[in-house]
Amino acid sequence: WEVGDVTVTAGSGVSLFVSTAGTVNPGEEVVLLEPYFMSYSNLVEYISAREVGVPLDEDEGYRLDIEALSERVTGKTKMIVICNPNNPSGTVFTKEELKGIADVAIDEDLLVLSDEVYCEFVWDGREHTTIASLPGMRERTIISSSFSKTFAMTGWRLGYLIAEKNLTSRIQKIPLGYRTNTFVQIAGVAAMRGSLEPVKAMAEEYDRRRRFMVPRLSEIEGINCHNPEGAFYLFPNIGGLGMGSEEFCE
Repeated sequence: WEVGDVTVTAGSGVSLFVSTAGTVNPGEEVVLLEPYFMSYSNLVEYISAREVGVPLDEDEGYRLDIEALSERVTGKTKMIVICNPNNPSGTVFTKEELKGIADVAIDEDLLVLSDEVYCEFVWDGREHTTIASLPGMRERTIISSSFSKTFAMTGWRLGYLIAEKNLTSRIQKIPLGYRTNTFVQIAGVAAMRGSLEPVKAMAEEYDRRRRFMVPRLSEIEGINCHNPEGAFYLFPNIGGLGMGSEEFCE
């Protein structure tokens, strides 16, 4: 990548917004892999596009069925949004799954918005691979990330996106009334140049908590807790309890 391929934003939320607003037209379709971070749906609605959901297979550990993805693509489809590792399921997409997504994107001439904010947090020998590294994908992929998760800088509002100039030239035309201030960017540089030992320590602690909590939640009658491969969320299925999520929380 070149310096001009990087756009600094006021948090990853802004990265996601300008990535969609700068490339997707009203009425076009955006494919979201379910379950997904709720803001994705809000972004699609805001730009007057149409959301198309493709469920990950819970029974298979929230894996992606490429055939199901391909079947949901139409002549109006413009973009596929992926989160790798996934929020909230913790799925880390394999190279085979990413190649399947890439094949669909190339065959149908689609863009891919890849949210990689949790890329430093993967478990059980899994390896994070960016879909932009696959043949034919660099020119059609927008990578969105931030400093919030990796460097525990939540609230500093420092995000970025990476894409080739054919995409950033469109994205950077989106008018925004606010930017990331200078001292926050200086802090981001310090974080990148500093030791990664604190990041490794955080990852180890998240993994310890994961290994502690998953079996204990699954021991509760009516709850099935999937073992996440990445990120730092648990996504238990409470369907066996016979109650809705709001009632369960109360």
